[in-house]
Parts: sequence; structure tokens; C-alpha cells
Amino acid sequence: MYSSGQNFNRRAYACVTFPDQRWLRFLVRGTEPWNTIMTAVDQAGNRVARYRKSTGDPRWERAEAEITVHPDQRLTDELVLAIAISAEWLESYFSSPSSGGAGAVATGV
Repeated sequence: MYSSGQNFNRRAYACVTFPDQRWLRFLVRGTEPWNTIMTAVDQAGNRVARYRKSTGDPRWERAEAEITVHPDQRLTDELVLAIAISAEWLESYFSSPSSGGAGAVATGV
């Protein structure tokens, strides 16, 4: 699988493409980390997973997120891996060039 784009500087362009050319986009709705939901949407427009920050917990770290997967979604190894590597993209959405965050970079997995 291949990840491309970034969720960075309040722009949601991150994408995971699978070997069979299916893909997930990681769209973000919200204004602050505590009220934001990131949704993994597939090429057919189906909501596959939703991510949110654990609200009220000051110990929340960059890569931590509560993730829910649609109950009808078949979990394959590659989908679980895509969900795991994308969890930090919720936080990087709020990073900016002046904050020192680099966001997600394109990598082959």
C-alpha cells in the first residue's frame, strides 16, 4: 500500500492507495483538536472509520485517537494497517509550518 498527501495546516489531503487501486481519503471536520472528527472514506464514498481525540484527557499524545470502524466493514490486514498508520493524521491536521510539525509524508508500506 502507498500513502500520499498530508493532513497538515488545516488541509485534508492524506490518502492511502491499496495494491488493487482501492483508496481511502481522510477527511476532517472540526475547528479544534477537541471537537474534530476525521473520517476515512473509500473510493465509493463509504465511511470506513472515524477518528477523534480522546476529549478531556491531557495525556493525549500525537498518535493516540479513538477509532471506530463501521460494523459492516470487513477488516483485512491491509485495512487495519491503513487505519493504524493514519491515526496520527488527525493531530497533524492542526500542525502548521511555524509549529515545527511536518505532517504526513508519502511513504510506501
